[in-house]
Amino acid sequence: RKGEPSLLHTLCSGSYLDVQKTAQWFCRFVRVAWLLLPQSRHWRLTLLPSSRSCRFQLSKGQESFKAEMIFGVRRGDSDIFAGSPAAEVGTPSTTWPETCAVAEAKFFRHISRQAPRDSCHCKCLQLLSRCRLGVGLSSYTLKTVLMHLLSSVPLTRWRGRDFPQRTMDILERLRCSLETKGLQHFVIGNERFPAEIPLPSDLRLAEPPNLLQQLASDPDAHAKALQGYFGLVHGLKQVLLSGH
Repeated sequence: RKGEPSLLHTLCSGSYLDVQKTAQWFCRFVRVAWLLLPQSRHWRLTLLPSSRSCRFQLSKGQESFKAEMIFGVRRGDSDIFAGSPAAEVGTPSTTWPETCAVAEAKFFRHISRQAPRDSCHCKCLQLLSRCRLGVGLSSYTLKTVLMHLLSSVPLTRWRGRDFPQRTMDILERLRCSLETKGLQHFVIGNERFPAEIPLPSDLRLAEPPNLLQQLASDPDAHAKALQGYFGLVHGLKQVLLSGH
């Protein structure tokens, strides 16, 4: 409209798409659009602080839940995106880190179509993710270990009755990775990654990054990671002993 700032000015800094400006614009759009929905008469929308996403809470009486919408720019026709999730402190707002999250989500759907109906792979990840809270190990590290095991251990050995052994396999693989300070990225450069999930050719042929490279050059970080592993094992024992 005449007199209003252009979309280029609203969303960009110079000639680069600005993730913070994009988040601010989208949140304003959500606030206005919400009032046009019939649900707004019964639910209250509260936008939560976030500079790189749209986080909000919906509440009605005692009911309440939170949600987060992140933004992404697709790389060609692949399942690799430049995304807006939280970045390291000091990262410019015009930097959009590359993410394999969509490709990884499709890998899990690929596994679910082939796995036994009572497959325990999601249960393993849920349990270990719950036990890792407060011990300093990232959920992405656990997820990567699980994905590697899913591509190497036959899916017929992931039935419900295999849950204890597969959980121990994940812990053992994690321990070895931390001790050797090596854990390859699951998507990038992985010859076993399903061909039907589209990736850019340079990522398929790339050298797999070591997700634990920092541990090789930082003894304190390595010691802290090993301490986190033993904290995870302790937390798992507590959960199993409690019967929950």
